[in-house]
Amino acid sequence: MFIPDYLGDDQWSLENVNTKHYKLKALLTTEDASYENILKKHYTPWVELDIQYSWQTWLAEAKRVDELGLFVSHREDYGKGWRSFVLHGTGEGETKKDDGEMFWQESALENCPAMVQWLKQTFATRLNLKGEFQRVRIMALDPGGYIELHRDNEKEIHDVGPINLAINNPVGCKFVMFYPNSFDKTKLTDEDYIGRVPFAEGKAIQLDVGNYHAVRNNSDETRYHIIVHGNFWPNEKTKDLYDTSMRNTIGYIKGYARI
Repeated sequence: MFIPDYLGDDQWSLENVNTKHYKLKALLTTEDASYENILKKHYTPWVELDIQYSWQTWLAEAKRVDELGLFVSHREDYGKGWRSFVLHGTGEGETKKDDGEMFWQESALENCPAMVQWLKQTFATRLNLKGEFQRVRIMALDPGGYIELHRDNEKEIHDVGPINLAINNPVGCKFVMFYPNSFDKTKLTDEDYIGRVPFAEGKAIQLDVGNYHAVRNNSDETRYHIIVHGNFWPNEKTKDLYDTSMRNTIGYIKGYARI
């Protein structure tokens, strides 16, 4: 995967949101802030979803999985201290069915019952999961660990995709995002900076991982997040949740810029 150079000030010291970025201007001035309208007509780097979950219980489950040594190293080519544990699907160190079918891992059912039950029942219904879950993983980032600047896909048309459920998010753990200038994608500058994704414990955020992003954990505590891949889109029952989430996100982005 091609990763452009970052030139400019230390990315970790930039402001919370770069409201001067050309991609954010239309988002921050639109009158129709419904989820469907924004995603079809505008660009948004993330959506803060208006859902709650028992992150304290999940944190205890994640720590138990860690104590059992069930996490495995993840993408050591551009990260340090980045590890994963598969809840649903297949991945590093996990078994596969002969037909390649995705499924809930036995180790997840045994050690993370609260997570799995909520994902299968509450989460899938509240966010209108269309079809089956794809890959669902707990991602750990160790103290002093980092994920180098990268993007998860090369699509020209950006949109939000996977949902990141923060279990905990220690003070000193930051996630920054860049949207490159279309005229020069070989380098990133301060002008390409979008902002710092506002993760906190118990906060669910749908991310555009087609953007370049980097993470560091400058704390003495392991960070645990769940990443959910699946096909989510509002229907009549969930439209209010998505619309509220989008309106709040736009309001929060404006607010972060003043913090």
